Amino acid sequence: MLPHAIAELAELGLLARLDEVAVRTRELIYANRFGQEIWREPRGLEAGYQGAAVLDPPRPPAGRPARCRMASGSGAHGGAHAATPSRAFAQEEGAVKARFKSCQRVRALTVAGDILVGCDGIHSAVRRQLYPDEAGLKWNGVLMWRGATLAKGFLDGRTMIVGGGFNNKLVLYPIAPRQERQSS
Repeated sequence: MLPHAIAELAELGLLARLDEVAVRTRELIYANRFGQEIWREPRGLEAGYQGAAVLDPPRPPAGRPARCRMASGSGAHGGAHAATPSRAFAQEEGAVKARFKSCQRVRALTVAGDILVGCDGIHSAVRRQLYPDEAGLKWNGVLMWRGATLAKGFLDGRTMIVGGGFNNKLVLYPIAPRQERQSS
């Protein structure tokens, strides 16, 4: 999540809660398809964005189901909820109501609040409802490969890497704070 989005969530009082589950990206390194560094640049606070970090929120590791995350803050009526993507929303007098597929239950969950932030991905159900006649996205021809797995951190644990050639890229970034593994 880039600084302009984080700044808005911080205004809602959600930054401290996001910091509990996300990594503040410190640096971005670009590399060629052989892994050789082309250049590096600071990100977020280190790049001079005052009060606005770059956060990489957690995603599920490969082969594991997505987990629900809940963030709440005093700035948002009813808190902020993260579940599987919104099915639909309705603006009513004094509130917006959104329907989510609940992670705890099989049935849908309806949440009411002052605002709805539609950050539900490239195939956003929120955007589709707001702009039903929009033609959709235009592909630029570049494939960017991403995935998630449990692995030891690399570099300082707060560095993002984009590597590859003109048409294919691999994106690597930390998505959860470093934790000591517990033996079971």
